[in-house]
Amino acid sequence: MRAETRRPLPQRIFWGAAGAASIVILLCALNSVRWLNRPFPGFFVWENLFVPAVGDTDWTGYRAGVPFQTRVIAAEGRHVATASEVYGAVDRMPVGTAVRYTFQPLSGAATEIAVPTMRLTLPEYLWTLGNYLAVGALLTGLGFVVFYLRPDASGARAMLAAAGTWGLYLVTSADIFGPSWFRPLCLILQAVGPVTLVHLALTFPVERAALRRRGRLLAALYGVGLAIGIVDNLAFYRAFPIVLAIDRFNSVARDLY
Repeated sequence: MRAETRRPLPQRIFWGAAGAASIVILLCALNSVRWLNRPFPGFFVWENLFVPAVGDTDWTGYRAGVPFQTRVIAAEGRHVATASEVYGAVDRMPVGTAVRYTFQPLSGAATEIAVPTMRLTLPEYLWTLGNYLAVGALLTGLGFVVFYLRPDASGARAMLAAAGTWGLYLVTSADIFGPSWFRPLCLILQAVGPVTLVHLALTFPVERAALRRRGRLLAALYGVGLAIGIVDNLAFYRAFPIVLAIDRFNSVARDLY
């Protein structure tokens, strides 16, 4: 059985979306290059001082036992309010200098750990930020190519939604460590991502009868994902427990799928 076909999107909308995605990819790639050969703490920090579980086992942060999914609240005994303060202090130090950071978990006592600074070399860049950008760009491109070949097929629409959402999520994930121009978009894509996988499963290779009978349910799921992404953005600086809870929820949702 062939997938149900529908009226294709106007060409100007398709090419406009493709152009917008290309601009996001290009800007995130250019922003990420500034990390090359730059001294950094040995771990990454978001704008709100959240420490994501990103890095390799040979990074100084990992070897020192940095507690991921916590917040940096002080460096060398001085309170820090922004990620720029953390990165800026390291820029002025010789590589290998041990810096004492204070990490505050969601619950429990704060932990102080000394972490030597390090330089983000080309291999380290390619393994982390470069990997996000390359895989994300390829995935986004795949979604647009599939849709271009069959713009009237519901499965192609779902493929564009899933590949485009996850691809751009990976791309903007490389930007969220700084300068974070696309952080709002990244959090929304992260929240909507699991819904796009449900959408794809219901339409590829053929559209399931359940989707035809309950089409509004899929729209409602997209609405819920969008709402979670908006809440995540609103809570980003104000309510760390909410941000952490949403991050964990999205991780569980992806794993379950």
